[in-house]
Amino acid sequence: FLDHEFSSKYHLAFVTGATRTTTLRLSSPPRGQNNDRMGNTITTTATTVRPKHAICNKNPISLSRQRIGSSHRMLFNMPDKSSVANTIEMNPLSLATTKKGRGSMIPAQNLNDLMSGKAQFPYEIKTSSSSSSMEQKIITIRHLEEKDLDSVVQMCLNEYGSYSSSSQNERQMIPGVTAESSSIKPPDLSFLDPFFDELENWMFAWTVRSGLTQRIQLRREGYERMSLFFSSIPDHNVICLVESDSDASAVEGGNIIGIAEISLQPPIPQRTAPPYVLPLWFKRILSNTSFSQQKQPLPYVSNVLIKDEYRGKGYSKLLMVACEGLAKNWGFLDVYLHVDADSVSGNVAQRLYRGLGYNGVADTEANAKYGWMGPEILNKGLYMVEGVPLLYLRKVLSQENDDNDEYI
Repeated sequence: FLDHEFSSKYHLAFVTGATRTTTLRLSSPPRGQNNDRMGNTITTTATTVRPKHAICNKNPISLSRQRIGSSHRMLFNMPDKSSVANTIEMNPLSLATTKKGRGSMIPAQNLNDLMSGKAQFPYEIKTSSSSSSMEQKIITIRHLEEKDLDSVVQMCLNEYGSYSSSSQNERQMIPGVTAESSSIKPPDLSFLDPFFDELENWMFAWTVRSGLTQRIQLRREGYERMSLFFSSIPDHNVICLVESDSDASAVEGGNIIGIAEISLQPPIPQRTAPPYVLPLWFKRILSNTSFSQQKQPLPYVSNVLIKDEYRGKGYSKLLMVACEGLAKNWGFLDVYLHVDADSVSGNVAQRLYRGLGYNGVADTEANAKYGWMGPEILNKGLYMVEGVPLLYLRKVLSQENDDNDEYI
């Protein structure tokens, strides 16, 4: 997926965090900055306004706009560099959105099945509404297929697409020059904004579709080799949550409400999953040349996205547990991810991962430069990734505690 950069290529990778941003890195300055939710972009009079809040793994895609303060870079981009100062406020709170009484309830037994790594996809879960036990839906967890691309690309476009504001007051002005004092007024080119929005959205959609298609093909080839040699790992698994009223509709299509990806990546804190798909043998070489104690690619979660209207119902936790179960099925005992380090824009995502048992991967030497921020920050797993502050988190699966509550 498209990460936070587009110099000679689109960078596609959902990282962990909670944000909303579209970033297309060109060789120009930012284009219309604004402090809504969660580069070198183009400076124009248009502003992107999307005050939503997504749960994702800092990595679907970003095109030529950056919403300063966004909390993750999903298939998309990252928070502003100045947000590093806000990391002092980080607080590992438990996730409240998965507790009983908010929206749909997911039976704990289903989560335990997924955590064990023995669940087979497609895996079905019958949820009940907290307001009425009669309102049941079937949530199916399965692998992403080609037939799902139109729906998923549109979901990513809704979350990270470019949308210009019509407000004339948001135009950027040259410092010290006002409309009244200036005798030379720049031409009003705002009528071109819709055209650039359409162009950026088209490029964004094309990039997302291409990246997802590569991942579907690679995962399929991996499972074919696994059935023949029993030792191969199906890299780059993109899984999706499908809501339906019956078993049949979930298999045929249904309403895709969320996606996430788990892949094998070199354990390098200063590096996120790249936009392109790397072969496993090359990632093994990168792992051996890194300074990390781990010398092999390890499970890495990214591109976590839940539709706006389905957030707060525990579905993000469901996606994470499904990814962790796949990692355990492959024989691994820990999982890694990156998340926005900002205490404001990354707060929701940080609470999600902390509540699931993720902790910072500290590096005394690498983190020493942040000592001025206080001793606690050294153990948060803070790293600068291409100039952006991110937390590098790890969960040890063998030490997880199963929840005995009837519903999560």
